[in-house]
Amino acid sequence: MNNWQTAIANLLLEYGIKEEEKRMVVKQIIQNNADILPDIQNNTLMITLHTLSAPRFNKAVHQLADFLNSTDENFPNTNLRLIFKTTAP
Repeated sequence: MNNWQTAIANLLLEYGIKEEEKRMVVKQIIQNNADILPDIQNNTLMITLHTLSAPRFNKAVHQLADFLNSTDENFPNTNLRLIFKTTAP
């Protein structure tokens, strides 16, 4: 895993993912489908992550998305603010 994957894996621990599961959940996030929708007028890039293999993984990723949204980060080399969403309830 590279540095950002390790950082995400470690954040997932705060949202109920077990130590032995964290890398597998990151792998699911990376390999799973996502919708990417740029909105140039509003300077946003919405990334919608699709459902993972377990409800508790979905809950953790939803919490992770909320955290990432609170950081108010832009997509590199753009003025597009990243917005993360999930499709899971």
